[in-house]
Amino acid sequence: MSRARVWLKLALGLLVLGVVLLLTPPVRTNLGSYLPWAWFTRDWILFDIPRQPLVLTGEVLADSKGVRICNRTSARWKDVVVRITSEVSTGVAPPFETPFFAKTQTITSGECRDILASEFSSASWKKIPAPSRMNIVRVEVLASVQGTGYLDTRIGPSAPR
Repeated sequence: MSRARVWLKLALGLLVLGVVLLLTPPVRTNLGSYLPWAWFTRDWILFDIPRQPLVLTGEVLADSKGVRICNRTSARWKDVVVRITSEVSTGVAPPFETPFFAKTQTITSGECRDILASEFSSASWKKIPAPSRMNIVRVEVLASVQGTGYLDTRIGPSAPR
């Protein structure tokens, strides 16, 4: 085997290893600490539900144009992150679910906040906008209220009763 062929195989192996490492979630998540310029590996939003979150009492209404979230507690919700799950049907394969995210600073006690579909986007650094009309099947809310609170609401006929 010639030297050129050995070097070519070595270079190809290193390239494949690099791609695999970039696509592996734990490495991709920590890559920014090693390579500060690797902004493409960071999500613009985090939606980490704690093991034992505080229960947020609220009301959620959703339609194809967006969601309305009402705070029914006596405390103010701060740093509110909303994840909606939209069911997408291609007509060929079974429908699949796609999450989209939005942020709002606060929702005070007794207040309702409307979040339009145009305010939602994907979690990746690309921030792909949500479609203008969606089939929303689930709405989740994370907010700071003396800890992290969580509200999960299923929408539509598939919602548990």
